[in-house]
Formats: sequence, structure tokens, C-alpha cells
Amino acid sequence: MVECTGEGVVFVEAEADVTLEQFGKTLHPPVEKLFCDDPGSGGIVSSPLLKIQEVDKYSMMFIMICTIFKGTGGNGPARGAVTPSVLPVWERELLSARDPPCVTFPHPEYDDVVDTKLNRKITMDEMTEKSFFFGPTEMSAIRRFVPENLKTCTTFEVLTSCLWRCRTIALQADPEQDMHLIIVVNARNKFNPPIPIGYYGNCIFYPCVSSKATDLCDKPLEHALELVMKAKSSVTEEYVKSTTDLMVVKGRPGFRTASTFNVSNLTRVGLNKANFGWGEAMYAGLPNENPVVPGVFCEFMPSTNDKGESGIVVMFSLPILAMEKFIKELDIMLK
Repeated sequence: MVECTGEGVVFVEAEADVTLEQFGKTLHPPVEKLFCDDPGSGGIVSSPLLKIQEVDKYSMMFIMICTIFKGTGGNGPARGAVTPSVLPVWERELLSARDPPCVTFPHPEYDDVVDTKLNRKITMDEMTEKSFFFGPTEMSAIRRFVPENLKTCTTFEVLTSCLWRCRTIALQADPEQDMHLIIVVNARNKFNPPIPIGYYGNCIFYPCVSSKATDLCDKPLEHALELVMKAKSSVTEEYVKSTTDLMVVKGRPGFRTASTFNVSNLTRVGLNKANFGWGEAMYAGLPNENPVVPGVFCEFMPSTNDKGESGIVVMFSLPILAMEKFIKELDIMLK
């Protein structure tokens, strides 16, 4: 529940010793260096629902509490509109657990698994973070590996398959180790009738598939692609209800992270289309990779390269040596 205290809006003025111009022309500028840390608003319970930061009238930064609304619900009035283009719908009861809850699907995405092969937690200091651009040329090169019977696959599916395979090769995992993939699926249209268009809350789910490392590395891209497509198609209305019930039964468990690659697609959220009066954004997306569990989460974001081509920027991190191997494997597929 949200308790409205009526305290109003807090304005904070801050200065940074760096400017956007100093970052140069990059696909993914390190805008996190411009964040203003607002003391006393850390965590979830003590944070405001929405924080907006303006930087030199060239950059807008948002921090949203995702348990209240996601990016699709955050695209509200941008230039003084009296009402949002899509009126918000609360109706949280649409995704309430059943009484009694009934878990009808396996949910490996929430298995509490500890990677026994790691005797300590990898830190960000041991990782390197990179962004990769995939435009028409790159996607055409990857699609050369897609067999005729899978040509209907989406850009997200084939790109995720490619990255999962290259990442597994780069990590040099034990051949018999189970490598897991979790993807983010929008379930708004999985219901009959569908979830209302203006529904403000989370309606995304995280199906999980797995494969032996040896199969991902040695078999053609088709193997990984079929698993990604299987994960995406597994999200039905009953799967959603089963997941919601699981949240009650297991007390909101966290995602599995051991031997896991978690991919989300932000290219259709519309962040790059938001116009605050200065035109559409040159870059719109997350400022950095998830620092809590480095190397697990990967985001697809819309971007434009220096040729003016629209495409996808993929941002994630790997251990330094693994990143070098990943780049070589990716180059093999792109060339």
C-alpha cells in the first residue's frame, strides 16, 4: 500500500565536477557519475516513488520504485500536459494471488541455489563493463545462423540466443554444468480479457530455461534459440497465476543467480521517445549494470549509432578475461 503524507516535492540543488561533453560521443555515456545522492532516501520504503534530476538542461534522470510502476507506467505528462495520454489504472487485484494459492508450474527462476564452485563473491573490481551496438548490419549477420524453420524468431530472441551462447563460451564453464537463462516477458496480453492498457503496476514475468554448457557451446545457434523461444511462449495466464501464488507461498523469493544470465528488453518501453521540450533523447536507458550481482543481468536499450542507424545497445559485464573471449566469439558470428 502507498501512504500519501502530503509532504509535497523536495527540491535539491547540487553541482558536479564533470559535464556530459567530457564523456565524449559514446553509445552508453556513464551518466551515473552525474547522479545526485539524496541523503535519507535509500532503500525502498524510505524512498520517494519518483525522483527526477535535471543536468544542465541536457539530461533527465529518473529513479522509479518498480514495485509501484514500471517504465511503461512512467511515461506521463512531459511538457505541461494537464492529463497523461493514457489514463492510469490501479486495479492491483487483477494480479492478486488466488485463495488458496496454487503453484501449478515449476519455477526454477526462483530456486534458491548457491554456486558451490565460487567460494567468494565476485566484485565489480574484478569485472569489466561494456556496451555493444546491434544495428541492421549486425542483426543480419547473426540471422545467417538461424535455420529456415525458425526464421519467424524476433530480434530479441535471436540476439538473446547469440549472447547467451557467446557468454557461455567466454566463461569456460564445466561442460556438464547447467547454464540458466531468465528472460523478462510482458504478460499484459496473456490474459482474457487483457490487462487494461493504463495498468500502472508490474506485469512482467521471468521464465527460465537451462542447457548443459557443452550443448550451448558445441551445438549451433539453433539450440539456444529454441530454448529462448520456448521460455517466451511458456508465459500463459495460468503461468502468471502460478507465479503470483508462488510469491505468497515462498514469501517473495529473489531471482536465482548461480550460473544464470538474466536478459530484459527495454527497447519498447518508450524512454527514448519521451520529449521534455528539447527533442527526443540521444540516449535513454539504465545508467549502469546491476552492481549487486555483477555479470548476471543484461539490458537491451534503444540507441542510434554515429551513422544514424537505429539499433539496440546491450550493456552487461563479465570478468576481464572472459570479456576478451566474449568479444572474440561475438566477432566470429558478426563476420
